[in-house]
Amino acid sequence: MNIRLLFFALFFFSITIATPVSANRSDRLLRIKQRMEIRLAQRENKKEVRNRNVRKKRRITSRAIRMSGETIKFGARRRSADRYSPKKITPKSLEGTDFMPNQKFEPTLPLPNIDALSKFLLLGTNNSVIATVGLSSGDEPIHIRRFTITLDSEASSLSSMEVIDEFGYILGSATLDIAESSNKNVFTLDISSQKAYFIDKDDKVSIAIRTRMKQNESGGISGEELQVTDISVNAIGLWSNKTASIDKSGPDFLAHETSLARIKSITNSGNASGVFGIGTNRPIASFNFESQSINSRSANPAITSLVFSVNSPSAVELANIKLRTYGLNNSTSCSFIRPRIICDSIDESIGAIDSVQKLILSADVSLSGSHPNVYLQISINDPGSPNSSGDITWTDGVGVFNWIDLDSPVVNGTDWR
Repeated sequence: MNIRLLFFALFFFSITIATPVSANRSDRLLRIKQRMEIRLAQRENKKEVRNRNVRKKRRITSRAIRMSGETIKFGARRRSADRYSPKKITPKSLEGTDFMPNQKFEPTLPLPNIDALSKFLLLGTNNSVIATVGLSSGDEPIHIRRFTITLDSEASSLSSMEVIDEFGYILGSATLDIAESSNKNVFTLDISSQKAYFIDKDDKVSIAIRTRMKQNESGGISGEELQVTDISVNAIGLWSNKTASIDKSGPDFLAHETSLARIKSITNSGNASGVFGIGTNRPIASFNFESQSINSRSANPAITSLVFSVNSPSAVELANIKLRTYGLNNSTSCSFIRPRIICDSIDESIGAIDSVQKLILSADVSLSGSHPNVYLQISINDPGSPNSSGDITWTDGVGVFNWIDLDSPVVNGTDWR
């Protein structure tokens, strides 16, 4: 068995066994495996054709040398032959052996994550996926020569956009095209015929758009919303040699927002479970808030407001609720309107997130009457979105945001029972 074919077979077999993936991810990996098997078979065919040509060349050259009475060493850097030596034999075109760059590309693990979920786009950073689209070639293979990406409005913080496929192949960078729109919301990528993106007949690929953001000192603005509204493609059919129609599917165009920082994670800093108890000033939840910031003096992330969800029977009463940070005595008072605890106007000394900040929620816990099964758990549920407010309000030092780019529910605290 060919060594390279064996390597890729083991390579993709290990991926399938070792990596727990979703159905979509499994489909993508299967498609990669199938493509690589086809490409390896094509390359082996090309290699065999090349070897046949070399053997043919040597036979012809040897014949010419015998006619001239001279000798020649194949493989030497310098060769001597007379005027009877034949010219180098290189067929201009061999069916199935001429590949475009994306056909020659070999993906590496991990594959890029092309989920275009709403996210904060940190100024001065690259590679955040903001949009994806599926492209199908139809009844003939095609070469894509141009991408046109339209935003809902001008995004002055955006430098350019990188176009990639699901395997990590980079098609190029789309740049602002004022000729396409005076609104400064259209970016285009033109691809030369030598680097055209190939899609085979009846094949489907996923294309993702990644951002390159300006730095805040170079025109980047915190709090600017960015959303793709359309991705159009120009392609040439390889059999018809005419403009080809392309089917688009599953466009994922969500809103995003620029910032100097983001809340990277929120985790339960207490035990997963504990014994329920009553008393004054009892810790009922504690969470670690982790931030990610750009290198700028203006980047000062801080929590300004929190809404906690309370899961408990009505017999469990909470009073004198306070939010504080580990190691400091000052605190922020919170209100309780079942089933929510609201902590507004959080003091900067408590809410500031210098890399990681631990916040502790405490309360006077009591029982009204008896209950066969008392329990208490505090959670942060709603992350919000660019278009709707969640349970957390925070600042990056310049802008104010009422959502975070984390999953729902955000975090569950200790389960007291």
